[in-house]
Amino acid sequence: MRLLIICLIFSLSAAAQSEADYYTISTIPVPKNIILEAGGISTLPDGSVAVGTRHGEIWIVKDSVFKKFGSGLHEILGLAYKDGAIYTVQRSELTKITDIDNDGKADKYETVYRWPISGNYHEYSYGPVIAPDGSMFVTTNVAFEDYDPLRARSWVPWRGWTLRITPDGKMEPWATGMRSPCGTGWIDSSFFYADNQGDWIGSGGLVQVNKGDFTGNPAGLDWANDPLSPVKVRKRDIYSRVDAQEVPIGGPYPNPVNKENERGQRLYEIAEQVPGVKTPAVWLPHGVLGISLSDIFTDSTSGKFGPFAGQVFIGDMGQS
Repeated sequence: MRLLIICLIFSLSAAAQSEADYYTISTIPVPKNIILEAGGISTLPDGSVAVGTRHGEIWIVKDSVFKKFGSGLHEILGLAYKDGAIYTVQRSELTKITDIDNDGKADKYETVYRWPISGNYHEYSYGPVIAPDGSMFVTTNVAFEDYDPLRARSWVPWRGWTLRITPDGKMEPWATGMRSPCGTGWIDSSFFYADNQGDWIGSGGLVQVNKGDFTGNPAGLDWANDPLSPVKVRKRDIYSRVDAQEVPIGGPYPNPVNKENERGQRLYEIAEQVPGVKTPAVWLPHGVLGISLSDIFTDSTSGKFGPFAGQVFIGDMGQS
């Protein structure tokens, strides 16, 4: 009798389920003549979606129909909509794009702020993330040399930094220590970023970034002495605790792969000694997550997306 009752309960539970109880996953076919390689996505007020591509195009997608909005940009890695315009980050600038005559095509491309690049392949730039006060946060990659892939470089100003940019084009260096800061977002009242694991960044995590913070990779500290810099940490503060061989004599830059038994201080240990060093709020377990993180979103749907109201989502393409 007990077995019969249990089976009946499960049968009733299964019968009560419906398609509405589950998430719907829809695949939108991409036309064969479009090489999408999306690097930025933003929803628009009319329910359509703007998609930026690595090849510098912006497509508007609505009801599975693709319409080209803009082109000629340099490796889009972020889109945001604000006050009737689309903002995007190219390799070397934050750009405002406007459709003046409302025909669905970009008419005006305005440089909000431009930063230098050296031409290195790894100098990607990400964003923008729009803050509540209307300013925008942008993050920049460090550079790497082919013969020295474990040592990040910041050959030109503000590589490996977070920049705060106002709508009228004024730039404020905000923080450094970023390696490949491809995940950005706003949580409550703070800007957060997520890094791509690699040298000095053992695994990805979510880091709250306040003005003046140093978050781990010392390459960007080359510009900490700049009059505009709010960062007080210096390279010697980091290297003296991790590896004294910052400038090796008669040999190549020290390679951690060849130092299996050497143990420098961990980031959290350095943070206990050096003011301004910021550790992640959350480390993601390397190998499972934390390899190549993407943008950060807070569920603001008040339950419309399920039981996740107020919780944070982050993507990771490390297992893709």
